[in-house]
Amino acid sequence: MNAPIVYRPALKEDCRRLAGLMEIAAGGMLDFLFHDLVPGLTPVDIETRALENHNSHYSFRNAIVAEHLGSVAGMALSFPAAEFRITGDMRQFIPRERLDHLNIFFSARVENSFFLDALAVDEELRGNGIGSQLIGLAKQKAENKGHESISLMVFRDNHDARRLYARQGFEAVRDVAVERHPRIPHDGGCLLLNCPLRGS
Repeated sequence: MNAPIVYRPALKEDCRRLAGLMEIAAGGMLDFLFHDLVPGLTPVDIETRALENHNSHYSFRNAIVAEHLGSVAGMALSFPAAEFRITGDMRQFIPRERLDHLNIFFSARVENSFFLDALAVDEELRGNGIGSQLIGLAKQKAENKGHESISLMVFRDNHDARRLYARQGFEAVRDVAVERHPRIPHDGGCLLLNCPLRGS
């Protein structure tokens, strides 16, 4: 990788690419929540529209991107953990049985923490420190906003991600039950991880 990586705030025109990366990071969650929800729209289409919504905590405004050769090669989306929940809009839009399946997932949080909702790097560029740099920038953002720690959710069987987070100072604080489903092909549920910040 000879060309430098540029880190910057996400722009609205990045939303489609962000949604594609988030689908990878979600490990089936987006497909589970959004499949066949709107005729003619894929889960990535729906997530793109959510990212374009300035008033949502899933807005592109809460994302940092890694740009390589003019293209978005990685992203980190983060916001206050208090906002990680099933919202009224979600209840109106997503079938109840899907939300019930993930109720424990959306209820688990570390109070007063900043939440790293999605971290993804283009597969071809993994192993170059991009993920670590994005985590560092998310930590910096959390500190600047006065949070005591940064937290995230990871599938228990995602061993590569767990090793990355451990190197960055994250520790498991809670088991989170998520039953396996054909669209969520993971065993063992999730772990809620937390990392105290230097200023706390």
